[in-house]
Amino acid sequence: VSNKLSLSGPIYWSPEYPYLYKLKVTIYQGESIIDSYMTDYGIFQVTRKSGVLMINSAEFKFKGINYIEEFGAKGLCGSYSDIERDVKLIKSLGCNIIKVFGRPASPYLIDVCNKNGLLIMEEVPVYNVPSGILETENFLQLAENQVEEMISSHKNNPCIFAYGLGNDFDVTGEAGQNYVRSMVEISRNLDNKFLYY
Repeated sequence: VSNKLSLSGPIYWSPEYPYLYKLKVTIYQGESIIDSYMTDYGIFQVTRKSGVLMINSAEFKFKGINYIEEFGAKGLCGSYSDIERDVKLIKSLGCNIIKVFGRPASPYLIDVCNKNGLLIMEEVPVYNVPSGILETENFLQLAENQVEEMISSHKNNPCIFAYGLGNDFDVTGEAGQNYVRSMVEISRNLDNKFLYY
């Protein structure tokens, strides 16, 4: 099921002003509610003008860091408040974007970044993969599943700026080039955000 809606004079989301709309979807069967879902949603425009990246018609300059979602003794099990503290500290440094290293961003991180105006570059965990493995059908299927899951789950969040297709593998050889071509094609069928390697 798909539907379109239009907004007259929308308020745009940006790192400086992270305005979020509430979007509620309700499914009816006759007069009975079958399901209802509410989510935050933000709108923004990314364009290039004379080689300059623009967000909502204003020049955008990257000010960011690599971010690893790990929390000392808690490891990967940080709480919402741990992530919120990190995002507020990162914003206090003047950052407007983070690159989540080696994995997709957690739902908590995405929610906090949506609300606080911090853009995210996230990536699938494909790094240091030898060419002999990179070209196998099993590996390609696993990577395709991860790309599809990451993009399908996160594409409607205004903080998601770009998707990474991997890191630190040989893209000069045929196996690496075929992998990148395949993942770009899959990504483009799901979303039009920036891609990186």
